[in-house]
Amino acid sequence: MTRMQRYKKFKQFYDKAKDVFGDLHRNDDRSVEMGNLYSFHAAPGGSNGGADERLVEVFFGNRAIAAVRTMASSGHPVRGLSTITLSETGASLEYTRTDAGGVLVTLSPARTETLKPREDFIVLGWPRNPDLLLSERVQRKHWRIFMSYMQCTSIDGTPTVVDRLRIGWIRFTRVMSVRKEMEARRVLVVSSKILGYVLTIGLSGFLLTVLTLWQARGQDAENQRQHDLLVSELAESHATVRLQNARLVALESRFDALQQQTLAKASALPRKR
Repeated sequence: MTRMQRYKKFKQFYDKAKDVFGDLHRNDDRSVEMGNLYSFHAAPGGSNGGADERLVEVFFGNRAIAAVRTMASSGHPVRGLSTITLSETGASLEYTRTDAGGVLVTLSPARTETLKPREDFIVLGWPRNPDLLLSERVQRKHWRIFMSYMQCTSIDGTPTVVDRLRIGWIRFTRVMSVRKEMEARRVLVVSSKILGYVLTIGLSGFLLTVLTLWQARGQDAENQRQHDLLVSELAESHATVRLQNARLVALESRFDALQQQTLAKASALPRKR
C-alpha cells in the first residue's frame, strides 16, 4: 500500500469516527454515566476547532470537582481569601496520522491539577496500515481499553477487576511517556532481566558441570597414574623375586655339585682296617 493509499484509508476512518464512537458511547451504560459527569466528544479534526485532518480525538471533557478558599498570593490585586475552582480532565483516545501514512494511537489519563497517574500517555498501537482502524473488532477493542482507562484514572471511576487487569497489562506491555520521556516497554525490561538471570544461572551451572567433569577426569587420571605405578612396582617385585629364585637355584646347584665332589673324594681314599 502506497503512502497516498494510506492517507485515503485514514480519511475513511476520519469521516466515520464520529458516528462509530458515538454509537459505542450510547450503547455503553458506563460511558453514558461518565458522559453525564464530564460530557463526551468524538471529534474528527481534534478538540481545537476540528481543523486538523490528521487527528481524531475521542475524549471526556473537563468538569469542576470542588471550590476551595485559599489565601491570595502576594501578587494578587486583592489581599485576603480567594475562591479557586478545582477541575478534572477526562481521559482521551487519540488517532494521529503520521506523514508516512501510519497511525499513532495513544491514551491519555484522566487527571486533576494535583492528582494524575505516573504516565503522561500510553502508546496503544502504531498500525502502519490505517485500514485496520476500519475493522469493527479493532474499534471495539480500543473502546473497551479506553473505557477501562477512564474508570481506572478518574477520581470517580469504579473500575472492575477486569478493568484493572486490562490496564495493568496495557501499562506492562506498551510504550509509555513518563515525565515527558519515552520509556521502554516494561515487559521487555523484565524479560531482559529474567533472561539475564537465566543465562547467569545457566552459565554458572554449565561451568560447575565442566569443573566437576574436569575434576572427575583429574581424579580418574590420578587414579590411573596410581594404578600404573602399582602395576609397575608389582612387575618389578615379580622380576626381583624371579631373579632371587634363579640365584637360589644356582646356589643350590653349586652346593649339590660340591657335595658330590666331596663324596667322590671321600670314597676314593683307602679305608683303614
